[in-house]
Amino acid sequence: MGDRPVSLQELTARASKFATDWADATDEFRDTTQFWTEFFAMFGVSARRSGTFQAPATRSSTGNTGFMDYFWPSKIAVEQKSAGKDLNVAFEQLNDYLTGGDIPDHNLPQLAVACDFQHWLVHNLDTGEEHRFTLSELPDHIALFGFLGGYTKLRFGTDEAEANAAAAELLGRIHDELVEANYTGSDLDVLLVRILFLLFADDTSVWDDGPGLFAAWIDTRTNEDGSDLGDHLLKWFDMLRRPKDERPPNLPPDLAAVPYVNGGLFADDIGMPYCNADIRTRLLEACRFDWSTISPAVFGAMFQTVMDPEARREIGAHYTTAENIHRLIDPLFLNELREELEACGNGKSRQSRDKLKTLHAKLASMHFLDPACGCGNFLIITYRELRRIEQAILERLQLTEDQVLDINQFRKVSLTQFHGIEIKPFPATIAQTAMWLAEHKANVELGEAIGHYVKSFPLEDRANIRCDNALTLAWTDLLPADECSIVFGNPPFVGRGMIDKERRKELEAVWGTQLNSNIDYVTGWFAKTIGYLRDNPRARWGFVATNSISQGEAVPIVWRAILDEGWRCRFAQRSLKWTSDAKGTAAVRVSITGFDKETTPEPTIHSYDNPEGTLQTASNISPYLFDGPNIIVEAARRPLSVDLPEIAFGSMARDGGALIVESADIETFRLDPVANGYLRPFLGARQLLHNEERWCLWMEELRPGDASRSDLLRDRLDAVREFRLTSKAQSTRDAAETPHLFVQRAQPNTNYLAIPRVSSENRKFLAAAFCGPEVICSDALFSAPDPDGVAFALVSSTMFMTWQQTIGGRLEERIRFSKNLTYNTFPAPELTGDTRTALSDAGRAVLAARATYPDATLAELYDPVAMPVELTKAHQSLDHIVDALFGLNPNSDNAERLHVLLEAYEDAIRS
Repeated sequence: MGDRPVSLQELTARASKFATDWADATDEFRDTTQFWTEFFAMFGVSARRSGTFQAPATRSSTGNTGFMDYFWPSKIAVEQKSAGKDLNVAFEQLNDYLTGGDIPDHNLPQLAVACDFQHWLVHNLDTGEEHRFTLSELPDHIALFGFLGGYTKLRFGTDEAEANAAAAELLGRIHDELVEANYTGSDLDVLLVRILFLLFADDTSVWDDGPGLFAAWIDTRTNEDGSDLGDHLLKWFDMLRRPKDERPPNLPPDLAAVPYVNGGLFADDIGMPYCNADIRTRLLEACRFDWSTISPAVFGAMFQTVMDPEARREIGAHYTTAENIHRLIDPLFLNELREELEACGNGKSRQSRDKLKTLHAKLASMHFLDPACGCGNFLIITYRELRRIEQAILERLQLTEDQVLDINQFRKVSLTQFHGIEIKPFPATIAQTAMWLAEHKANVELGEAIGHYVKSFPLEDRANIRCDNALTLAWTDLLPADECSIVFGNPPFVGRGMIDKERRKELEAVWGTQLNSNIDYVTGWFAKTIGYLRDNPRARWGFVATNSISQGEAVPIVWRAILDEGWRCRFAQRSLKWTSDAKGTAAVRVSITGFDKETTPEPTIHSYDNPEGTLQTASNISPYLFDGPNIIVEAARRPLSVDLPEIAFGSMARDGGALIVESADIETFRLDPVANGYLRPFLGARQLLHNEERWCLWMEELRPGDASRSDLLRDRLDAVREFRLTSKAQSTRDAAETPHLFVQRAQPNTNYLAIPRVSSENRKFLAAAFCGPEVICSDALFSAPDPDGVAFALVSSTMFMTWQQTIGGRLEERIRFSKNLTYNTFPAPELTGDTRTALSDAGRAVLAARATYPDATLAELYDPVAMPVELTKAHQSLDHIVDALFGLNPNSDNAERLHVLLEAYEDAIRS
């Protein structure tokens, strides 16, 4: 791969000789191996090293294993026949092998060739093109095969994910070789960004002397052992940062053709690696890829991925796609700009031209701020879309002009309109570079559209990317608030459990006294934006954020701040499963919200309860992202309804596991007569839902001397004491004095209702159950006295589940039951004796339906796709009773339930 690609002229000459040498070949069995060995040798390629003769493959039509005559993964597959055989049949046989399922997609060849020596049938599987020719005509078609030796670029058709994965793999190989050469740290980061720029520039009309200038230099000017590669890269870096009038006059023409780039990417000196042949080979491999197919928006994902070889093949899954970005920017501002463009007309009338020029000026006046820009994807996609609208404007204006436009004079959308904040230096550098490349691609597209060259270099503009902490930086230092048009982005997903002291201080600084411990890190960007845009009513803003902004205890804090400043929710996309461009898919569902201070258009809500999603127009988008009033539910210490019993958090051991007895140890404890007396069933959410057995040592009435009479008890108590003494919490250290006791004890002394703290989001109902006092309720459950089963009936209803899913928080995607936020706030109407009886009877009917399946677990009974008919009917009967309590008819849906519940809540807190 390190050899210089053979020129087309030389390939044509070699093909002519090959055709003459093999003019009389006819026999598949005698000549195939030598024929194709010599064919590949024309390109400087070893057939045996590159691919496999007689490569085994499964036939899709039969499932049997056969053999392709030759297979070079991702490049070429051959089915060779003797002279005179039907090539159509041969190609069908070859295609049968390729579609058999045992060849990964990324290894499928670019070319599939059926040949009988004298006749050739060539299919380009990427483009769908078919070519038929004779052996004597091979010289005229040799360019079809040029990519085998590096003459043409390796393309990946229209599969963006496959191209991205291939590009990441190529860059990753360079990264790995450099690391192997002990070249690491920030210099490695910068070098890879520069190399990516050069690879991209090689394929996108940057050089005055045409494409491939950098690749040709590396291939023809550097030593094969790579020893001088670093020096030659430095020469290029020097040219890219030096104006042409400051360069030596005697430069080689190909080096003199390198443009002056400016912009800072090549400004700083970096230490260079000592390169070898492997590094050079990897760089040349990358040069032979077509980098024009890669969007600058994928650069960030690519760089994050190359650092982990195992993750490279997954780049398609972890790239924040343009589709996801458009879910925010389209309804926030882009759809409106496109509609304005269409309303301007085609530019043939004076009125149309005036409208186009007004819109063009509007585009040039807009400023965009992404205060968590990462590698710049939101800015890049937005810039690209604005340039496309601008291009449409210029094309329409061009149609009416009598003279050729100086297009650079008329082009107004600039990188200086785009601003970003990123806390890490490397992503900030990538964002800056990707924006330059996005500008260049836009210039190339514009030039092709209007037939004029659009100058990109030297870089006169740059996006305003600040490497800083967005929650401590004054955003006005980056962009005055009154100049800002749009604030948007995807702030970091950091749950409340992952917020360290530094982040907590940052949140305290932006939220002040409103802050509580149940608020996610992402809300800091909401607070900063509200303060930043306080005096700019024309601006709009929106973020991709975790669902916590519209569920749980953050809602009163975040939404009161939003509503108090006069913002309305312009659009919402509810509970969307989100993929990010990090190395692992974010395990969250997100909400996308946009805000303005306008009255039109009507707000829209996009829900994703099905794969296609549903779009609805709303009169108002509430803090819980449904069409309804701005009612905010506040956590309460006691039940709002007098008919609901108080519930309690279960008992917490805080013991390092020493008071818990797992299945593997239970027999040992049962054989100890002292320890066995303290064994009690121990129930958590998993045990409740899956009928799993677990035990604990419950020693509230530990008899004097028992700990001394049992080595098992003594060892466990010593372990508890040691664990608690090492705790950072003073209360836990104090509890070391009573190691036999749970730190928090809330065990009922009668039968009780047990409710899981966390359960699956897929179940239609909360799976609560009754337990006896001998069963210890862990802190993974809530318990409540419920002698007549009224509480069980209410929490088992669809009405309560609707309240829980809307108001309550989540743990990842799972439902998090909350005592103060969902149970205590549930606005159950006052119950009469008859209604209590009806509820109790309906609840007992649900329990009876469960009891018909004594061996089934609650998780199995409430499987959303396999719930027993009897249990479903029992819940439907219960729902009819509960819905009727709230004045609803039996056909009410969850939207109607929620409206009634919020109205009932508002009435209850006012009374």
